[in-house]
Amino acid sequence: MHDLAPRSASSPSPDHEPGLDALLAHPALPAALRHILDGFLRLQDGWLINKLNADEGRHFFTIFALALHAEHLLDPARPGLTLTRLKQICVPLGLMSHGRAETNLGLLRRSNLVRPAPPGNDRRQRRLEPAEPLVTQVQTRVGFHLEALAMLGRGEGLRARLESDPGFFWRLSLLRARAIIEEPSMVLRFPPLAAVADTEGGYVVLCALLHALPWSDRKPEPGMVALPYAEHAARFGLSRTQMRRVVLRLAEHGLVRPAAPGGQAIEVLPLAIETMAGLAATRLLRFDRLGRAALAPGLPAVLMVPEAAGG
Repeated sequence: MHDLAPRSASSPSPDHEPGLDALLAHPALPAALRHILDGFLRLQDGWLINKLNADEGRHFFTIFALALHAEHLLDPARPGLTLTRLKQICVPLGLMSHGRAETNLGLLRRSNLVRPAPPGNDRRQRRLEPAEPLVTQVQTRVGFHLEALAMLGRGEGLRARLESDPGFFWRLSLLRARAIIEEPSMVLRFPPLAAVADTEGGYVVLCALLHALPWSDRKPEPGMVALPYAEHAARFGLSRTQMRRVVLRLAEHGLVRPAAPGGQAIEVLPLAIETMAGLAATRLLRFDRLGRAALAPGLPAVLMVPEAAGG
């Protein structure tokens, strides 16, 4: 769930290449998609993790926090992770307001996922650093995507490199953040994703609905599933009212059709399966491209801050 927020399509994405069609036609893509859904839903148990990933703005906020820290690790002369720099990136991209950025960073700090960094030469600079639990959570997410990539016969050695080389993870974190800034969003490629890009809980509910379908060697068939709001709301860190709003939002974009109250019966429509398969293939292609680039230890330690942010 890494790249949905609407952004400019001023430059073509490298993901628009012939390799994407081959990936979409790969017989192992359904299994790779299922692997991603399994991994993502396993991570969603817990209020805090759900809140950190409840919408794309908050998820990207975490990616940018790691990327700014990666800058400093790769080049100690860089300022690293600070609230000011997070605002300089997230606000111009339309991911969140100044106030929401402060609130989100406050949540990370109170939860001991981000902590003050050791003081440097310039004590006016309040640099922060991600704590191990946050790094582990993101590494886990990256890991199951790289495993899915290997199921498609691509990204050879990337999953092992993630385990053996800490520098690879930080270089990849920097490249992922650059891709969010520089490349068109997934919403521009898959318009139905507008239903989940800025809707709290939208992505996790859509993943859970697809996961509940019967699976075989092929993509799941559209059909009716049960996702009772009373049963799943707490798991996803949502209220039942929020669950209902999410499903209605998905229905407005042609992804599902509510058939009974309370989430007792929801029809998952073909567009939902096609959209999520396309999203998975595009993300995996991006992980392949960025992962191979991150193998090079000489990566420049500079995160491109949007011009509108003032440098």
